[in-house]
Amino acid sequence: MGPRPPRSYMAELTARLCHESGFEPRTACRFGNYLLLLQHVEAGRSVALLPALAVAPGHAVVTRGLTTPVHRNVAVVRRRASGLRTAVDAVVEALLDHPELAALSAPGPP
Repeated sequence: MGPRPPRSYMAELTARLCHESGFEPRTACRFGNYLLLLQHVEAGRSVALLPALAVAPGHAVVTRGLTTPVHRNVAVVRRRASGLRTAVDAVVEALLDHPELAALSAPGPP
């Protein structure tokens, strides 16, 4: 038995969530790119677990929320500087809690 191949955050999360739900997923292929994975789903060749922000409107797919929602924390990391630049400010603002964008909203209390 050789070394275990590296796995992505989403691959690990998918395996864990399936295991916790009582089954093991059958993995036929892996993609390192969300767009390629979405195209595979559109072609009827896959089902996938993806972050909501990865599924832009316009893809010919159906999305469903998980029975038990999964959330992750994201940190903004930037180079030390005397002040933020306009572009960095815009990214930070986009990542702040926006109730109108469910994918960017912080989870509510349990």
